[in-house]
Amino acid sequence: MSKRKAKNKHTAGLTKPIALFLFIGLIIILLPVLFSKQTIDPVISIRMLALNIFLLILIVPLVYQFVHRNLDFKFLHLAIFPLFLAYFGLTLLSSFFAINPVEGYFDISKTLLSFVLLIIATGIFTRVRNYHLLITKGFVISTLIAGINGISQYFNISPVETDTELFSTLYQIGGVMGHKNQFALSLFLLLPFC
Repeated sequence: MSKRKAKNKHTAGLTKPIALFLFIGLIIILLPVLFSKQTIDPVISIRMLALNIFLLILIVPLVYQFVHRNLDFKFLHLAIFPLFLAYFGLTLLSSFFAINPVEGYFDISKTLLSFVLLIIATGIFTRVRNYHLLITKGFVISTLIAGINGISQYFNISPVETDTELFSTLYQIGGVMGHKNQFALSLFLLLPFC
């Protein structure tokens, strides 16, 4: 009987980092593979909308931890946050001088979303000690999904008769990016995780 109580006492303080699992699943695995060929820009609009939704989902466990377990925000005193706020101020300032104000609004929203993502990611990573292995596994899964998508696009190319048709057909391979060069760059940057 005392062994059971002792075991429960030791495991009572250990909880699964739900916010970390959500972060890896949504931001690292799912967000990079979202795209749609039906939109004008097949990548940016879909991913920005998804990032908004994912950040709302990620805020829920952090608010729960803040309400029930007194989540401390001491990490906000790190030097990266004033620097990022200065960058956000420069983005606001430069949008006043933009030729196309709509692009300025997009830059402001993108920078603000990046700042919120930085706060949420820092809040999650300061609470969990051994997150490196989980993040690496998330990148490997994301790379495998992107690679399998690109390989399937390559093998679904219809047979061509001339070299010019081959180059125009190969141009259609975009994987999970809008363009083949962006796809190749993303696979190259994810290569160290495989």
